[in-house]
Amino acid sequence: MYERPFFLKVLVPCIYADIENNSIDAIRFMFENNSDHYIGTTRDFVEMFCEASNWTYTPFDMAAFILNKEPNNKTVLHYKYVLMSRIIGFTIHEVPCGILNGMNGAEKSAIPKMLEDLNEFKQLCSVLGENQKAFIDLCRRLYVAWDEYLDNKSSYNNFVDYLDKHHICYKE
Repeated sequence: MYERPFFLKVLVPCIYADIENNSIDAIRFMFENNSDHYIGTTRDFVEMFCEASNWTYTPFDMAAFILNKEPNNKTVLHYKYVLMSRIIGFTIHEVPCGILNGMNGAEKSAIPKMLEDLNEFKQLCSVLGENQKAFIDLCRRLYVAWDEYLDNKSSYNNFVDYLDKHHICYKE
């Protein structure tokens, strides 16, 4: 495992060179030498690069660089799967209080993109042979409920009241 100073001084310039030269060797190296345990954290090499780029690039942009040339790259597909499952899981971790988008409650305008991301995650699960049907169904049910709740907030005490009155199960 490479430490942050080495990564920032040596590997980040190589990744920039890949981007400029439409190459993927250093970008692929970054993914291949990452640890599942660190995906989505400050110890994630992809996150480190994105931070070093001042978030000009996102982890999904970096994955796309590889997947555009190697659509079946299992390492990058797995990275994306782990990252998406963590992000999606975070959106529902405050249920029954609400649905999150980032650190805040999801706005009604965010729900279509969240559902789109959920569909992408479902396709990714299919490609990787991961059975996340129950999790995906739960998220879809909660996203739709949150959207409907936001339309009728004044009719309910809170989101749990909405869920209970509509007999919507919010546990896997």
